[in-house]
Amino acid sequence: MKNFLFFNKRPYSGLLKKHIALSQHKQQSSIRNFFSLTDNENETNQFPLLFLFEERLKKIPLLYQHFNLNPNNPADKNALILALAERHVEGFKPANPLKKRGSPRRWGPLKLFDLYMAVNDLQKEKTHYKVTDACRYLIKHDERWKSKRSRQNLGSKQSIKLLQDKYTESKNSDFVKLYHASQHSEETKDLFEKIIFSMKNNPEN
Repeated sequence: MKNFLFFNKRPYSGLLKKHIALSQHKQQSSIRNFFSLTDNENETNQFPLLFLFEERLKKIPLLYQHFNLNPNNPADKNALILALAERHVEGFKPANPLKKRGSPRRWGPLKLFDLYMAVNDLQKEKTHYKVTDACRYLIKHDERWKSKRSRQNLGSKQSIKLLQDKYTESKNSDFVKLYHASQHSEETKDLFEKIIFSMKNNPEN
């Protein structure tokens, strides 16, 4: 897991990439009229700062859009702060990001979470299923959980045991813990869903 939160890491584009042209401040800003600014020297010296403030405010909705957040959702206000901090503030970045290495059987947090949800959803649908039954069903009917070995021998004890072990591992994984912690309110549920959505749509992670 490269970062704790997995917000969109695409480069900024459009107006978010374009600098604010202070040379246009006299013609374009409504703040000038709002404050009834005149052309005397003191006000003229201060005015570019007001114009800069106004132009920045206009771009805030574009930031929400860039990070797939909703400005009308209170939880997303904090999410935007975290997304910007993760990208731009050194103190929000891990000292030693984990790299993909070692055994190919090592699963990332998202795959573990997906398995956890797949088993739990199946057990809700088929209430008589134990974890072993759910793993056997997933290997036979869901392409996501078919390893090369299980494709050659669907339902083998080794394949089922591997998936069962991964399910046990998933119950202590960060995303499953975060999932359960987020279920106490609609705002935190929504924020968790956006984290998962951003992670799935960000190939960097």
